[in-house]
Amino acid sequence: RDSTTQRGVTTTTVANYYIKLVKLMEEERSYKNPFPDYSPIPSLLEVDGTNTNKLHGACQDKLLLVIHRLLKNIHDNFVADSKDYSIYTGSSGQALLHLHLHNKLPGLKDDSHLKEALSWLESCLSHMKGSRASFLCGDSGPNALAAVVYYKLNDTKRSRYYIEKL
Repeated sequence: RDSTTQRGVTTTTVANYYIKLVKLMEEERSYKNPFPDYSPIPSLLEVDGTNTNKLHGACQDKLLLVIHRLLKNIHDNFVADSKDYSIYTGSSGQALLHLHLHNKLPGLKDDSHLKEALSWLESCLSHMKGSRASFLCGDSGPNALAAVVYYKLNDTKRSRYYIEKL
């Protein structure tokens, strides 16, 4: 009996393939993995025995160059909306970015990112509407960020002020 053909493949061919696959699964109970086993030490990380997961120097330098290029692009092209001070889509998000960079960039000994975060926050904090208590879209986000940034700049009085506003 002639089997039907669709796109050059007969139903008999497909059925035979699945029969072989079922027999293989009955015998083996699993597929053979053609990939190498997981290596817990990726090649981009230094191996120093401390398990700190630090990037190799050359990779770290390239990554820092890309970060600074992207920051310049953001700084040159970001147009602050005079009505949007949210962390999600507004100027406070820029402050959060700089706070994160201050915390994560290796070898950073100055407060340049904290000061940049403050410059983004200043306009936000002066235009608060007393609206939602949402971190991403309301007044809580900029207030919380201001509290953290001032705390990291050792200005505990202002940090306390923004904590109380929360």
